[in-house]
Amino acid sequence: MLGGDKFVNETYLRQIIDFYLEQYVSTVPAVHDIAVLSVDISSYNVVIGDTVKVSVTVRNEGNFSETFNLTIYVNSSPINHTLVENLKPDEERLVVFCWNTSFSPKETTR
Repeated sequence: MLGGDKFVNETYLRQIIDFYLEQYVSTVPAVHDIAVLSVDISSYNVVIGDTVKVSVTVRNEGNFSETFNLTIYVNSSPINHTLVENLKPDEERLVVFCWNTSFSPKETTR
């Protein structure tokens, strides 16, 4: 390779670039930051026995790929959960739950 008016050894140049990249990567701390952007439900008028669609939009605002459990609650009782896998930095994902209101929250967590 030609560098200015001199020849540069490609192997040596790659070593220099790798060194600087390693220094940069090792000085940037991993930031874990998952945000819930929205929670929407299909109906606000629910009768026991109805199925309600709960849509949750999450976003990875950190700089590290994340895998995590997402759980929805009614009052303080969990009614459904799922594993969100490999959410990359700056990626958003829509997760949709279907909640059958025929069962009490305690019954749905068996």
